[in-house]
Amino acid sequence: MQTASTLQVVLAKQAKLRAFIGIPMTWVLVWLHNAADKTFLWVEWVIVCYFVYIAATWIASKWLPERLWTPAIYCTAALDAVFLIFWLPLIDDAADLVLGFALFTGLGYGLRTGNKYVMMVNQMVTLAGYAVILAIYPVWLQHPIRAIAFAVPLIIIPVYVGVLLDQLH
Repeated sequence: MQTASTLQVVLAKQAKLRAFIGIPMTWVLVWLHNAADKTFLWVEWVIVCYFVYIAATWIASKWLPERLWTPAIYCTAALDAVFLIFWLPLIDDAADLVLGFALFTGLGYGLRTGNKYVMMVNQMVTLAGYAVILAIYPVWLQHPIRAIAFAVPLIIIPVYVGVLLDQLH
């Protein structure tokens, strides 16, 4: 893991990424959600929560005490995965987009921090969220090849990057 002084820089960069990538991506996901004719009334509340989360992480990157920087990194690794997985049942065929962003997010944690455990937290929360989606929305299981094809990269790629991170150190 990086030194304490650089963890604040990592938190700030993550906050900027959420603002510059997360907000536009949220609007794309909302558009895809509407295109899929989904009618979940609580989507708006989750979007508001996500925007509050973006603001809170930016504020935390500026004013959080140093002793909380490491827990904040782990917390954001988990919460980013939760917010991404939330979209899976809402955008139907465009769900593959979530896979790409889940990998982008998880690998980013590992590479920005140099800590494979932060990346693994993101990966485990992503996989756990995916398992919940499979349990709650059995329509996903009607296409077992797609369900497996979605999970395999989420397992293999972060594990491989973790091995590479070990070799770098």
